[in-house]
Amino acid sequence: MSTGTIICNNILASTLQASTRLKVDDIIDINNASSSSTNLQVEIKQDINLNLTGDNFDTSKITYKGNSIETEIDLTGLNLTGADLSSRILRKADLTDAVLKDANLTGTDLTNANLTNANLTNANLTNVTLTNANLTNAKTSGIIGTPSSFPSTRYRLVNQNIAGPSVDLTGADLKDTNLGYLKLTDANLTGADLTNVAAIAANLTNANLTGANLTNANLIGAHLTNAITSHIIGTPVHLPSGYSLSTGTGPNGTNQIIKD
Repeated sequence: MSTGTIICNNILASTLQASTRLKVDDIIDINNASSSSTNLQVEIKQDINLNLTGDNFDTSKITYKGNSIETEIDLTGLNLTGADLSSRILRKADLTDAVLKDANLTGTDLTNANLTNANLTNANLTNVTLTNANLTNAKTSGIIGTPSSFPSTRYRLVNQNIAGPSVDLTGADLKDTNLGYLKLTDANLTGADLTNVAAIAANLTNANLTGANLTNANLIGAHLTNAITSHIIGTPVHLPSGYSLSTGTGPNGTNQIIKD
């Protein structure tokens, strides 16, 4: 067994035997792993710092022997669809652009993790710690379970969607929910179903509401500064003071909310 740091550069399947297995107690740093690295197997025996880079790395070849992964792991851009990452310590992990659709993150600690542009659609986030995590442009709709904490008090779970500033809720089912006083600045609500939603005094500054269904939505006191409101479906029951629904004046003759 090797200890310390193992660095493997430009790994190719041709350089590995079918039974190749790396065992370390400290750090594995795999650079530029190719999608053809199907024989590479990494067995994590202890809590370590694992850094994987490269497109389409076969994460199914990673076997976790310890109870957790150490902090600041780099999983940027990896496709972790359906992966079992439950009960891991991923504090300060970089999951930028990672695909975590249908992944099991039950009980995982993502404190201070970077989830910018990550896809968490239908992921199991039961008891996940998201304290101070970065959810900028993260797809947070249709999640399973309830996180034990959120990045801040500006976020909350709404009909199994994490709603808050800068999240991507494209096509999310938010009908009949309460978004009152919620900060949704810079959020992407393109095509979201907001039928019968109560969004009293919600902050939608810079939000994208293109194609959203606002049938019977209550937007009294909502902040719509610089919000994109074209292709609106349905008619809100209430709009903020100074705003109205303009029929047929949006792009391609669509409805849009305009400032009077």
